[in-house]
Amino acid sequence: MRNAFAYHHIRSLQLASACVELGARIQTVSLVTGLRTAELRRLFYSDVPSASGRRTDLCNWYHEANIVLRAEACCLPISVRP
Repeated sequence: MRNAFAYHHIRSLQLASACVELGARIQTVSLVTGLRTAELRRLFYSDVPSASGRRTDLCNWYHEANIVLRAEACCLPISVRP
C-alpha cells in the first residue's frame, strides 16, 4: 500500500511524458494526468514558451467529430489504462 502513491505518480509522469511528446498543451496534460501545472511546467515545459491557442471544448468536440475521430476516441481509454 505504501508504494501505491509512488506507482501512481510514476505512471502519471510516464503518461505526461508521452502527451508532451505528442505536442499536448500543459493544461491538457494536467487534465489527463492529474498532475499540477506547476510541476509539469518545471519538468517538461521549462524551456518552451506556453502554447497559445484556444482550449478545446471538452464537452462538445465529440458530437461534432466525424466517425473516424469518434472511433479513435473510444480507443483512448483502452490505450492509457495501466
